[in-house]
Amino acid sequence: MPYQKKFENLVSTANLKSEEFYKSNDRTKISNPYYIGFGNPNSEILLIGKEKAFDIENKEILKYESIENPSEWNYYVENSIDYNKDKFSTESRYYLNAFYPYERVNKGGDTWAKYESLVNRILQKDRIKHNDFFKDAFLTEVNYVPSKQSQIKKFDKKLRKDFLKHPFYRSFKITILACADYLNQEEIEEIFDMKFQKDLTQKNKFIIYKNSNRILINTRQLSTSVPNLYLQKIADEVRTYL
Repeated sequence: MPYQKKFENLVSTANLKSEEFYKSNDRTKISNPYYIGFGNPNSEILLIGKEKAFDIENKEILKYESIENPSEWNYYVENSIDYNKDKFSTESRYYLNAFYPYERVNKGGDTWAKYESLVNRILQKDRIKHNDFFKDAFLTEVNYVPSKQSQIKKFDKKLRKDFLKHPFYRSFKITILACADYLNQEEIEEIFDMKFQKDLTQKNKFIIYKNSNRILINTRQLSTSVPNLYLQKIADEVRTYL
């Protein structure tokens, strides 16, 4: 699988910064601020959520979904490994790999179920297998600290915001920034090299940013009570950028 140079550079940067970070932080307990993400890095759709929704005390999930994420991507890049659904480690119980993290049935209110529905609507696809949206999108988070429930209203960790400025995260034609008010307009413009265009917020947040060939929509968190009409509105707004 030929990876973009921007992604190869991101992986290298994340690994170097991770090693430096864990010289002074516990590698078994502290989440990785240089977590890269899941899915297809060659796709054209970037999904960015608030944070991972798991208990940070779950050491296995913390290891595979956060701490070792950059080193796993480094292995794939160095060995030119293509998208697959094989287990990266025989030691994991459920986790598969950074391309396709889990094979599970998403409940209707799950965030991943909403992502799946949104990507399907953008691409006008019908899928049977769950989590296959990872073939067509890349997923990361604003906040690198996992939590079952959001504990903050505004995200202020500079090292993570600086990391998200990497050219890789600015290379997607479509970015869905589903983090509600974690970042303000100035931060969004600076991090993603976009300019505010218009605010179509009614009941749910819907703020559009653009540059010459990319679009970003800042939305509410996509979970629980998000209506299908809202997802369709997002899909219809961004589809022409593909």
